[in-house]
Amino acid sequence: MVGRLRAGALSSTALALLALASLLVMNELDRLVGDVVAPSGRVHALSGVYGPTAFLETDAWADWAASAFPVGALVRAHLVADLVLIACSATLLVRLVRRLAPAGSPARRLGIRLVAVLVIADLLEDALLLALSFPGAPGWLVWPQVIATLAKTAAAIVLLGFLLLGRVVGERMRRALGRAWRGLYAQRLVAIVVGAIAVVSLVTADGVLEQLPDVYRSWVGYGGLDMLPLAMTLLAFALTGTGLLFLTRGRVRRYVRSRVDDRPESPLVPWVVAAGAAAVVGVALGIAQNRSPADWVPLIVFVAALLAVAGLSWLIRVMRARGGARPTPPLRPPDTHDDAVAARHAGDVLIIGWVALAGLGPLKAFIAPIVLGATGGFDDSRFAGTTGWTIALAAAFLVLAVVGAVAFRRWAAGDPPAASAASASTAIGATLEAAVQSGEVTARQQRLLDRLGLVVLGISAIVVLAFLLAPMAISAVVGAAAVLVLLAGAWTGVLGWLTLALGRRRPLEVFQVLRLRSAPVVTLLIVLPLVASTVQSSPSLHAIRFEADGGLPARPSLASAYATWYAGDSCATEVAGVRVKPLVLVAAEGGGIRAATWTVDVLRELPAAGTCAASAVFASTGASGGSVGLASFRTEGNARGGGAAQSTIDFSADHALSADIAGLLAGDLVGSVAGIRVPSSGMPHADGWEWRDRTAMQELTWESQAPQFARPFDAEPVEPTGYLVLGSTDAVSLCKVLVSQLDLSDGGWAAMDAQTDAQPGTQPGAASAASPDCAARTAEFASTIDLVDYLGECHDGLTWATAAELSARFPFVSPGGRVSPATLPEGCRDVADLQLVDGGSTDNSAVGTWVDVAPALTALIRATNADANGGSRPYVVPVLLFATNEPGSDVIVAPDGSRPEALVPLAAIFGAKGPQLSPSAWLRRASDAYREVCPPAADACEDAVEVMRQGLPGGVVVASPSTGPAISVPLGWSLSAFSRSRLRFEAEGQALCGRDPAQVHPDDVVAHAGDPCRASGEWGMLGDLLDRFDDAVAAAVPAG
Repeated sequence: MVGRLRAGALSSTALALLALASLLVMNELDRLVGDVVAPSGRVHALSGVYGPTAFLETDAWADWAASAFPVGALVRAHLVADLVLIACSATLLVRLVRRLAPAGSPARRLGIRLVAVLVIADLLEDALLLALSFPGAPGWLVWPQVIATLAKTAAAIVLLGFLLLGRVVGERMRRALGRAWRGLYAQRLVAIVVGAIAVVSLVTADGVLEQLPDVYRSWVGYGGLDMLPLAMTLLAFALTGTGLLFLTRGRVRRYVRSRVDDRPESPLVPWVVAAGAAAVVGVALGIAQNRSPADWVPLIVFVAALLAVAGLSWLIRVMRARGGARPTPPLRPPDTHDDAVAARHAGDVLIIGWVALAGLGPLKAFIAPIVLGATGGFDDSRFAGTTGWTIALAAAFLVLAVVGAVAFRRWAAGDPPAASAASASTAIGATLEAAVQSGEVTARQQRLLDRLGLVVLGISAIVVLAFLLAPMAISAVVGAAAVLVLLAGAWTGVLGWLTLALGRRRPLEVFQVLRLRSAPVVTLLIVLPLVASTVQSSPSLHAIRFEADGGLPARPSLASAYATWYAGDSCATEVAGVRVKPLVLVAAEGGGIRAATWTVDVLRELPAAGTCAASAVFASTGASGGSVGLASFRTEGNARGGGAAQSTIDFSADHALSADIAGLLAGDLVGSVAGIRVPSSGMPHADGWEWRDRTAMQELTWESQAPQFARPFDAEPVEPTGYLVLGSTDAVSLCKVLVSQLDLSDGGWAAMDAQTDAQPGTQPGAASAASPDCAARTAEFASTIDLVDYLGECHDGLTWATAAELSARFPFVSPGGRVSPATLPEGCRDVADLQLVDGGSTDNSAVGTWVDVAPALTALIRATNADANGGSRPYVVPVLLFATNEPGSDVIVAPDGSRPEALVPLAAIFGAKGPQLSPSAWLRRASDAYREVCPPAADACEDAVEVMRQGLPGGVVVASPSTGPAISVPLGWSLSAFSRSRLRFEAEGQALCGRDPAQVHPDDVVAHAGDPCRASGEWGMLGDLLDRFDDAVAAAVPAG
């Protein structure tokens, strides 16, 4: 931001972007290297080896040398990227020193020498890293490398101190940084948009931030390159970038004005008209939707706020007029010429960044596939042979980023003077030339700019309106990335036009009292919905859908379901000389579509191994995406039939994510801010026009793409999941909420109704105003609500999509599902309000539910084992299968050392609860809870349990992806073919761990040869569990 960036083939713009691209490559390589697990179980980040703490990572090279993965090749690729970074950054630093220090001055000479020292230290470090990357490198080279790294770090610190604190250079640098900050503040609206897209595109971090890069990777599928979403995304970047340029130049022109604030007074009429228009539209739509009284509050607050601004301003005018003519009160200090220059430079840099993001985002996304393909990571996948054209695609995006940014910089450096714009031959040419002016404009040019502003406003409004009316249809065509960019740009265009239009006049009197120089448009749009929500939240804005006929199901009790399972065709196998029926309980960890896909890929291995393994599952519980994966096995309406053929490929593309983003940034945003709920078309997934929030659109997408989700939520178990118990969370009472096919406990709200009926003067069957006091003695389990029991005999029911989504409403991404008497169908109990959010908020592992159930279930198993004989009546031994989509169980984490005494209280307060709620803690509790399942003095039963728990340590099986260099699978609602392929390959490998090789296909054994099989940690492996059913046979148990 210091001075003007140079324009040319080796301009500062090009060098800065090449340096940024090098950093992206280095970060991705660092992530891949950091996932290499040594035989010792340790991992090391490459950034730690060449960072300030390099002396703590001296054993990394020995661990990497013992690994089968070619870490040395990745280190050498990292060094190549680092050489590019060194060349670009050194050139930029020299140019910076020359700009800050006078020619021939000692400061310039010192600055250039410090840059040279930094470069020499960095090159020496790279040379030593290169030597260490080859097999057989002497171990003593580690210490010279550590010394070189520390020397590089010291040189960087000294250079930074020189630039910031030097007597001559430091003062100029600090002034330049101050100007840069003021420029960014002037362009803060554009800076927020560019910064937000940059974070979700470029930051290397596992989890949610990998969602957009994985959307970019989804352009490459098994069938080749999908050009439509790619083209739509680039078009969205171009259109949005044009609007951002208009806004940045408009903000610069605003700052160019003189020190005297001679702007005319703002009229009151537009505020009143806007309030009236919002009221008319809101009332018209609200009446058609039969809203309850509480649903009008956001609209009333929005309209009242607009009228209050106009009314208070009018009152202040009247009071000032009665007090006689007075000078206009001073506002904040006016802007200076330097402020205008800073705003111009900041605006240009932001547009350069926007252009670069169109290429650097996809480039970053494809680095890992390229590296893995080059190192043989795709040799056994359908992506074998695609590395060449993936490299070509990434190179094209890099060229797009650099050439596009440099081209814009060259164009921006040659702005026409105001006179030429005034003499343009056509109105369009004159308008466009005026739009890029960064200085004063003539009256004619201003009139042209006013018209252009209306065009920008119109186009932006059309984009928003289109997504309000047909969000699913448009998002299904353009893709998630384009939806995000288009709507971010459209809202920026609307808000930008408002700020520019209102900024040409003095603010209303109510804002002048606060000494504001313009109307705080963005602040109002943030504060208004917060105020409205504190007054009264709207029950039907995010009400859960009751779209299934037939009401909520009648569910079997835990005892009844268990008896049915034991007497049925579940299989028995021989253990310790007696016949045993393993009873498998599944816990599917949360994690969006990653968890759903991992759950499906793990559980499909059970029917793939035979019917006995699938029928052994008595029940499954899940949180978040784990619940979605469990629900996808429903067989009715399932085009894949469930079982071993089940997959998430039908609903894991970006259609649901696109609809989610469209709802978040269009319909839900307007509905929450202004109280205006716009009915939208259900095409292409449903018929009719009605209000749908973003979660409803996501559910409709699933129901269309995977029809089993459209079937009513029922109480019938299917293989290989058994009965489903889906976990959610109530944000009002902070209780766990179960959406269960089983009635897990007697009592609860059904018992409360019975107590109400028994009271004098109460008619039998009368609804009770139940309160979600989940901590009461009569609650289902500790701090738990059974939703079906809580709602009662509703006349309409849930679809499986809605039931699963109640467990998977990820905070901020999905809204809380509202349960309220105002929105429930007929027949439901009169209940207190709930706001249901992601089940992972309380227990993302989902294991806690089986710990709660353990006392009742183990009592049933003990009763069975008391009557069992190990022959015609087999013993029952419970086994917990935990499907966790989070790798890392195979990594050894060194315990922290002692802490300074002053930090001990903070460590205990903020850190002690975490380990108690971790998956490992829940697994240990579950292992202990299901240990005592034999009656006293039943030696044969005890022997069978002991043998089972020795083969499957603790009676627990953990299926987890192995830690290793791979595609980073995101948390979200969309997966690329790369991510699905990685999860499928990992699940197949887990099914082989501990498996008898004779029971699997030889090609599978070859594909997974060398897998360490350590992902389960201290617990049993999936292959071990499958082995238990190789000789099992169906064992229906006669009654009695």
